[in-house]
Amino acid sequence: MTVYTYLSNPVPTIAYCAIHQAASHVTEDDYVKTMKELHQRILHESVVIQEGYRRTLEEVISREGQAVRGSLAEFIQTPMRSDEEEIRGRIGESIRRVTEQLDGSGRLGLVHSVEGKLTFPASRVPHERKILQHGKEYFEGLGFALAKDSSPAFESMFVVQGGLNLDILEHIVRDKLGIYATTHGKHIKEFGNYGYSMYNLVYECGAFPVPGDDQSGLLELAIFFSKPAPEVIKYAPFRSGLSQALDKLMQARKPAQISVWQRKLGLGVGVEFVLRIICTDLEIVTENIQWLSRYKEKPFVPQVLIEKGRLTVKQILFSF
Repeated sequence: MTVYTYLSNPVPTIAYCAIHQAASHVTEDDYVKTMKELHQRILHESVVIQEGYRRTLEEVISREGQAVRGSLAEFIQTPMRSDEEEIRGRIGESIRRVTEQLDGSGRLGLVHSVEGKLTFPASRVPHERKILQHGKEYFEGLGFALAKDSSPAFESMFVVQGGLNLDILEHIVRDKLGIYATTHGKHIKEFGNYGYSMYNLVYECGAFPVPGDDQSGLLELAIFFSKPAPEVIKYAPFRSGLSQALDKLMQARKPAQISVWQRKLGLGVGVEFVLRIICTDLEIVTENIQWLSRYKEKPFVPQVLIEKGRLTVKQILFSF
C-alpha cells in the first residue's frame, strides 16, 4: 500500500513546463537541436535509474531473504536442498510483494516529454482571432518578445508520476547532466527569456501519439485560462462541468487527445489552468474552437475558454 492508497488518491501525473525563447544570436535549428539532445539525455538517464534501481531492489530482496532464513534456522528442521531453495524463493517473493505495494511499482524518472514551438497563426474567424490575440498578449505579459523579427518561443513539457519523480528529474538535470556542463549548460547559454510552471493532470481523454509515430504537422491547441471567482463557482463543479463539455467535444470532433492541467500548489508563472488539444492541422484547430464557442449546457465553459482564454497553437517538434 503506497501513501497515495492510504490517502485514497491516485498517483498524480505532474508536468514540469518551461516556456523559453532562443537568444538572438542562436539560430532556430541549432536551438532545437540542443533541446532535442536535452530531452534525449533526460530520457536516457531516467532509463538508467529505472534499471539500476530495479537491480538494487533485487539485491536487497535477496539479502533480506537470506537474513530472514538465517534468523529462522533454529526453528526449522534441516530441509532437503530442494526445500531450501523453495523456502528462499517464497521468502523472497513475499518481500518482493511488500516492496511493490509500498513503492507502487511506478515508472521512475520521465514518463514522456514534448517540445513545441509557440505560434499565433492568422485566422478569419472572429472569436478565434480574438483568443489568439489574447494569447499573444498573455505571453508578451510574461516577458516574451513576439514581434515578427523576434526569436521563436518554445514550451518544453516533462511529465512524471508522483512528487518523488520531481526529485529524480531534478537529480538528473542538476547532478547527472550538470547545470553548466554538456547539453544543459549549452541550453542555458542559448536561451534568453524563460518561465517555469508545474501542473497536475486533472482531465485526460485520448492519448498523445507515442514516440516513433509520425508527428510531422502535429499541432497542440493550448488555451491558458482561469476559474471564475469562488462566489461564481467552486472548484468541484467547475472541473466537473468542464470535463462533461470536453467529453462531448471528444465524441463530436474526435481529436487525438484532450487534457486539462491545473497549476500545482500555485507554483509558476501565468494563469492556473491549461487546456491542451492535439490536432493534425489548423482547420481542426478552428473546428474545436468553434465547437467550444457554441457550447450552451455550461455557459461558463465558453466564457472561460473562448471569451477570456489565451490561445497559442503549438507546433509539435518532437516527443520522447
